[in-house]
Amino acid sequence: MEAVQAAGLAKSIGVSNYLPQHLEATMKTAKVAPAINQIEFHPYLQHPELLEVQKRMGVKTSAYGPLSAGMWLCFPFLSLFEGGLEMG
Repeated sequence: MEAVQAAGLAKSIGVSNYLPQHLEATMKTAKVAPAINQIEFHPYLQHPELLEVQKRMGVKTSAYGPLSAGMWLCFPFLSLFEGGLEMG
């Protein structure tokens, strides 16, 4: 990816789902640090250690979370749609 960026074919390098040990291993050989790490992040899954490591390394965070996380708990009537019930 560093060669792709050096050739001007990419503006920056990003990674996904890297944990602190992955970032540290990457930084041992990388000439260019990842600009961003996309991780699953929401109120029920936070990564304080990872965020601290990323902050120290200058890696930004992009968060994603499943759209349906916790939906069955908040809206139990949604289970009606599992059987193919259609709204009229």
